Amino acid sequence: MDHAIQQLDIRFQDQVHICYKGLSIIPSSLLEHPQDWKNNVREFCESYNQDIPNIAGLEAELILWERLWNEKKAKEEDIPDRLSSALKFIDKECFVNIFAILQVLPTIPISSSSCERSISTLRNLKNYLRNTMSHDRLNGLALMHTHAEIELDLNELIDLFANLHPRRMRMANILED
Repeated sequence: MDHAIQQLDIRFQDQVHICYKGLSIIPSSLLEHPQDWKNNVREFCESYNQDIPNIAGLEAELILWERLWNEKKAKEEDIPDRLSSALKFIDKECFVNIFAILQVLPTIPISSSSCERSISTLRNLKNYLRNTMSHDRLNGLALMHTHAEIELDLNELIDLFANLHPRRMRMANILED
C-alpha cells in the first residue's frame, strides 16, 4: 500500500510540475522569463523524450524560436499567450520539435479531476437499476451525457430507428391498430 501511495504522489507531483515547466514554450511566457524558459523546456523534453521527433535539433529550434518572438515583440506584433494560438503561428516544418511539444502539452492531464468526473458520471449512468446494460448502450448514454448541449430531433431519431429495425416498427404498428 505504501508503494502505491508513493507512486501516486510521484505521478501527480513531479509530472504536474514538469508539465508546468513545459508551458514555458508559450511565446508570452518565454518573453517574460528569458533566463529560465529554455531550461524548463529541456527538462520537459527529457521527461517526454519519446514524443520529441528530433531531440538532437532541439537546441537550434529553441534559439530560433526565441529569436522569432523577440523580433515580433520588437515589431510590436501580437504575441500568443495560449497553446492553441501558438499552434496557429508555428511553421510545422521548421519547428518540428516545438510543434510536437505544443501538441503534447494540451493532452497531458494536469490533475485527476477529469478522470474522477468521468467515473462519477459512469456511476450515475450505470446504477444498480441498469446493471444488465450492454456496452454499446452505456457508451451511447455516456456520449449523450457528455454532449448534453446538442439538441436532438426526436422525429429524425424515430425515423432512424425505424430504418434500422423495421421488424420492431411493424410490431408496434400492429399493436396500435
